[in-house]
Amino acid sequence: MTHFVIRDCWDSNRIVYEGDAETLRELVETAVKSGANLRGADLIGANLRGGDLSAANLSSANLNGANLGGANLSDANLDGTNLSEANLSDANLSNADLSGADLFGANLIGANLFRANLFTANLSGVNLRGANLRGANLWGTVGMNLSGGWTVREPVKVSDAQCDAIIAIFEQQQWLSDLQPGTAPYIEYLRAAIQAALAGAA
Repeated sequence: MTHFVIRDCWDSNRIVYEGDAETLRELVETAVKSGANLRGADLIGANLRGGDLSAANLSSANLNGANLGGANLSDANLDGTNLSEANLSDANLSNADLSGADLFGANLIGANLFRANLFTANLSGVNLRGANLRGANLWGTVGMNLSGGWTVREPVKVSDAQCDAIIAIFEQQQWLSDLQPGTAPYIEYLRAAIQAALAGAA
């Protein structure tokens, strides 16, 4: 057993949570299950892979570079949380509050973001391949790159039907053999296809 001390990322003199556990993941899971408030927790680079953190309050916490692959973060409060460069592949973020979160360079491959709140979140450099964005609130997101070079620069809110239509475009990808991602023809084709999908599913 190891004694872990989780400190406040803004005030290192303040202890957010402490206890004995085999791993840091086990301690954080225990804290979450007990209803502990982990707001502002300093968890930089923490290995929380596969952890059950559902309904956790990790708002304004620092999870820069943390490994949250396959973790259950459904209904979690991640408002204003630093998740830059974090591994969130295959993580369950359904109904999570990620408003104002910094996800710069995060890995969200295969993540479940069903009805997640991403209002004003920073999605620059995020890998969303295979992610479920159905019903997600994308208003005011920064740098959302869906593929190759198409970036949302205006506030958007995508309905379930519209999201399904967009996903269908990427699942087909019949034009990838002819168009190089990031080139002007690629971007023009993708923009036109998505605009048509949004109009048809509105």
